[in-house]
Amino acid sequence: MTKGPDGVVRGRRGLTVAAAGCAVSGGLVLLAVGRMWLRYDVPEPGLAVRAASATGHVVADPASTFALVVLAGILVLPATRGLLRRLAGVVIALAGLGIGYVAVLTIVLTKAALPGPDTSDYLDGRVTVWPWIAAAAALVAIAAGLLTAVASRDWPAMGRRYEQGGSPSRDSSEASMWDRLDVGDDPTV
Repeated sequence: MTKGPDGVVRGRRGLTVAAAGCAVSGGLVLLAVGRMWLRYDVPEPGLAVRAASATGHVVADPASTFALVVLAGILVLPATRGLLRRLAGVVIALAGLGIGYVAVLTIVLTKAALPGPDTSDYLDGRVTVWPWIAAAAALVAIAAGLLTAVASRDWPAMGRRYEQGGSPSRDSSEASMWDRLDVGDDPTV
């Protein structure tokens, strides 16, 4: 890897590492949110205790929105440069913090994260491995965002040909030939 004197990944590799971090962390969180995060028991009147479970969508729905923000980094990082790219890195890191907050809240406060208006109706809540995976993915998203915010100055950006107002390309001259045909003029004669 190409590292600068401060130990930060530079050049195209830095951009690749940050974009890959966005892809891995965002994808893992979206996968995790669809799985069972909690297993708990619900006492039923006159009957024994019934086992129930809750997915990440129920107990940690904002995590999926934050994951989509992180996944957007795959497109935003190569398409921007300068201050906008550093700002995108900060947004990615903040989205990673949001994912981590929701995952840790679920892990630490299992009773508070259970669905329903009165959590005292639920007994013996147990967290599965999926909130832990989401928390680990949040760390990757935070790292990718901070790497972008700190080291993106030397990263390549999309070429100038993608910017508006560039020189006319061959496609535009071909388009003008078709426009001439539409008005009845034959450009081949």
